[in-house]
Amino acid sequence: MTPQHPKRPKEISPEWLTQALRDGGLLEKATVLAIPKLEMLGDDKGFLSSVVRLSLEYDQLEPQAPNSVVVKIEPEEETFQKLGDELHAFQREIRFYKEVANSAPIRLPRLYFSVDEPPAYCMIMEDLSAFTPGDQIMGMHEQQVLTTVESIAKLQAKFWNNDTLQQLQWMPTSNSVSDDYPEKWESFIKYFGEIAGKDGLQVGVKTREIVYTFVKEFGLFFVPLFKCFNGCAMV
Repeated sequence: MTPQHPKRPKEISPEWLTQALRDGGLLEKATVLAIPKLEMLGDDKGFLSSVVRLSLEYDQLEPQAPNSVVVKIEPEEETFQKLGDELHAFQREIRFYKEVANSAPIRLPRLYFSVDEPPAYCMIMEDLSAFTPGDQIMGMHEQQVLTTVESIAKLQAKFWNNDTLQQLQWMPTSNSVSDDYPEKWESFIKYFGEIAGKDGLQVGVKTREIVYTFVKEFGLFFVPLFKCFNGCAMV
């Protein structure tokens, strides 16, 4: 009997992983015996998904069998689930990896297996924990910033005026930051005003005044970049 797809991290089982990795072409005869370690990522609470890193133990060695994987499933909080459904978050991210990622000129994790149907969206992905992740609290040092900008430039150049993206109806064509910037500004001041400082807040006020004009005048310049990044939904 085929194991049910998990809806919660605690429902991820060796049996399900075995079947999923076989369907993904990574296992032939090997079986996942146990999950020695399950590590929640993102401070135990994902925004549009719950993300866990799993170490795997097999009954026999096979060349393509991963020692660890990262599994993304729907978030446990109903509010975040509804938001993800409204944004078609999992569908967009899965289709990005299946239809766009292979042609992207930057390093991305491999997608081993996915479920693109309710009520149990999920993705099994390559574990890239050996790389150095960005720190959203501490920020990035100079070399990380330069490397990030270089990667963005490569991605933008690859898909600039690329007709292929126009054929992907599931991928958004713009970033809606201008739609709710004024509404979010007061909340930003409340929670981050002291961190931003006087000069930072002045920049924010000026941005608030011109955000609609900026998007109208320059929006088309950023469309290819928005399509690539929005196609791979936030997590």
